[in-house]
Amino acid sequence: MRIRTLHVSNFRALREVALDFSPATILIGENNCGKSAFLKALDLFFSGSPRVKLKDFSDDNINEPINISVHFGDLTPHERDEFSANLLDGELVVTRQLLASGGKEHGQYFVSARVNPAFTECRNEENKTNKRTPFDWCDMSPSRGSEMLWLTRLA
Repeated sequence: MRIRTLHVSNFRALREVALDFSPATILIGENNCGKSAFLKALDLFFSGSPRVKLKDFSDDNINEPINISVHFGDLTPHERDEFSANLLDGELVVTRQLLASGGKEHGQYFVSARVNPAFTECRNEENKTNKRTPFDWCDMSPSRGSEMLWLTRLA
């Protein structure tokens, strides 16, 4: 598996930017154009205990999280089997969300996956008893092209 794309939002000068990687990628640019920010974002993605400062949020926008998404491609057959339910066009897309407030939600990972929109109400329900109710009436057969992307928190 290798990194194909790094997508960063709300981090320093990187308000909403994606960088595609080739087998050998070189970052070249003027001072203060974001080269180090991309590398720091990648470091935060893989860090065991990521720490961000308020000044790390683009334009002091602390109400929105910093999102760092990594698209992994060139998966081995074993990795394709392991992550088959979460592959989008053959890639595994994992997002790490960093919050200004910290707390237990800070630094969580999410995986993007295609889902059936008929389950949206069930997925959003907090109460376990009420969570079963939508199954009593919803049409769970997906129509062609009706899938949507969903971020699922990784345990």
